[in-house]
Amino acid sequence: MVHVAIIDDEPRSIATLENMLRDYCPDLQVQASARSVKEGITLLEKQQPELLFLDIAMPDGSGFELLEKVPQKQFEVIFTTAFEQYAIKAFDFSAMNYLLKPINPERLQQVVAQYQAAKNDQFQTPRYDILKNALNDEFSRIALPCLDGIQFVELNDIIYCEADSNYCTFFLNDDSKVVVSRSLRSYEQLLADSHFFRLHHKYLVNLRYVKKYIRGSGGYVILENGVHLDVSVRRRDEFLQKIAILTRLR
Repeated sequence: MVHVAIIDDEPRSIATLENMLRDYCPDLQVQASARSVKEGITLLEKQQPELLFLDIAMPDGSGFELLEKVPQKQFEVIFTTAFEQYAIKAFDFSAMNYLLKPINPERLQQVVAQYQAAKNDQFQTPRYDILKNALNDEFSRIALPCLDGIQFVELNDIIYCEADSNYCTFFLNDDSKVVVSRSLRSYEQLLADSHFFRLHHKYLVNLRYVKKYIRGSGGYVILENGVHLDVSVRRRDEFLQKIAILTRLR
């Protein structure tokens, strides 16, 4: 049985989540709840939950401020938020679990399953820092869930990504690589504003590492590390426009 705490300023939200956990996640047991940052700090000093469902915006502060005041975080966090779509990108960059209000039962089960699959990972400060920065539009690092945990990577260190079915591989500038069990399309959308471009159905490239473009039907690029990547015919013109813009900005 997983011991759970809920911190949310809305009593109705607490009650709804308690009922949903009872109905859809019987392995989770709610031990305690709090309705403010102040009450939440007291709760966490007295209780030792394994999993915390934490609201981000509360009248006396934020969930982030609460976490900063808890020195020993021996629990994992699932954020609950009514933030609009713009904030989802920040959560995806940090690989933090989150639930959008109103909470969907299927999404709740999915997030709890993700928590249980990585139960020994505990709350990680780097992921929290990436999330805070991303919410302030500072998208400089990304958390990549890989086979043996989570790897934290600077965006500028990523040369390109290659698709392989439902997986994709990140190739880094130190000659290492990270295999991630997410589709390339999800990272195409996530990194679209960070000088990354989908050259081909198989490749997402950091345009800063493009050394040369060789013309052809679609052509291909030569990267700084010597790798050749094809450019699809339908993406060629947009690719050349992106490269031209980037060149002017340098």
